[in-house]
Amino acid sequence: MKSTFAHGPFAGRTIGDVAAGLRAGTISPDQLPIEVVVRNGQAIALNNRSLTALTRAGMQPTQVINRTGDAAAEALLNSHLRG
Repeated sequence: MKSTFAHGPFAGRTIGDVAAGLRAGTISPDQLPIEVVVRNGQAIALNNRSLTALTRAGMQPTQVINRTGDAAAEALLNSHLRG
């Protein structure tokens, strides 16, 4: 996993920088919704940098968006799993 956000409001910032912002309160956990696809009963995150930043900050996601069945999300997960 790359350590820098590639898209969205935190593009170009590192996971550590975003985690520090979360700890300092300058970034809200609400700004990092976690998108998941459920496979075999297991929720798999599509945006691991956001999840990692929250984890490093000692926080849980406040928003989890289930993208199961969304063709683009399913294709993205397939590409991640093929690695």
